[in-house]
Amino acid sequence: MLGEKIVFASAGTLCVAAIAIFFAIFQYWFFVKKPDYTWNGWGAALSFGTFIFAVAKFLQYNTLAGDLNHAVEQVQSSVFLFIVHCTFGHTFAYLIINGRHYHLLAGIFHLFMLILIWTTDLVVGPFFAYREFIGLQQPYIEPLPGKAGIFFHIYLGLSMIGILCTWLFSFRKAGSGAAFIFCGFGVWSLCAFNDLLATSGLKSFLFFMEYGFLAFASAVMAITVKQYYDIDQMLASEKDRLTVTIQGIGDGFISTDVNGNVTLYNKEAERLCGWSRTRVIGKPLDEVYYILNGITRMQRKNIVQEMKANLEQITHYDNDILVPMNGNEIRVSQTLSMIHDNYGHMMGVVLIFRSV
Repeated sequence: MLGEKIVFASAGTLCVAAIAIFFAIFQYWFFVKKPDYTWNGWGAALSFGTFIFAVAKFLQYNTLAGDLNHAVEQVQSSVFLFIVHCTFGHTFAYLIINGRHYHLLAGIFHLFMLILIWTTDLVVGPFFAYREFIGLQQPYIEPLPGKAGIFFHIYLGLSMIGILCTWLFSFRKAGSGAAFIFCGFGVWSLCAFNDLLATSGLKSFLFFMEYGFLAFASAVMAITVKQYYDIDQMLASEKDRLTVTIQGIGDGFISTDVNGNVTLYNKEAERLCGWSRTRVIGKPLDEVYYILNGITRMQRKNIVQEMKANLEQITHYDNDILVPMNGNEIRVSQTLSMIHDNYGHMMGVVLIFRSV
């Protein structure tokens, strides 16, 4: 059962939980936008694990000895396994290492450990420890480790060392992301060392493992934010290069969105059509590109909609008539190509034309 009063020192764990769930949401959102960057998915899972661990730690600060306290300790042990697995997943994904065998073998082992945690007293024992902390006016109550508890903690320690070694051996491949990881890992290690000393009986200020998890999750979050910034800069640079390239094309170039409104328009299109770029962007194609059938002299209307309706990927007309703003007709050859997004949905049309 919960204590009668909320322990003031436990407020920090709620702050950790709030920050961690924000990290998880942001990283998952970025993962949904860029699913190829799978390390963001692992980062979101790691942050979510930190959130669960912090909430469990808050409950333990405010829980007396009993079944609830014991269950909360089981949750923390389970989440620790989850965070270790997610950290390896993030590491392998970011460093482009094939982690298939790890996920298979570690997944089986972690499942076995979860069974031990929740069905036996081997990992989380039945007896409780009352620990005195400098920052607490009342004892901190938690279950003592079971007979296999020492091996469980040794495994977690070796896993942390394995994560660190993986980053050290791939330092060059990691690039700037390694600095964030090493900083986060350093704080995580210090927090783990503090908790180890406290568990061994030395009096310390408080347990800090949730802050260590948050530090590492923050390092992963920093990588995500930097990546988001880098991608934004790269896209802006690519857009500038695309604009320069399109403006340098010797043929008229017009692109539209799916509704047939002009989105790009180069200098040669300006020369042939007579309309300035500032006047045509956002306008319907039929208003700024008045084209006649070369034989019937009937206006070709709703070209984009016709291509969409007929599922035509490419349409070519050899001898049509362009009527520019000044009214002087020009014989042109034009090709229209449909534009698709990554999911195969039509995004618009590219129109390339030249005088003949």
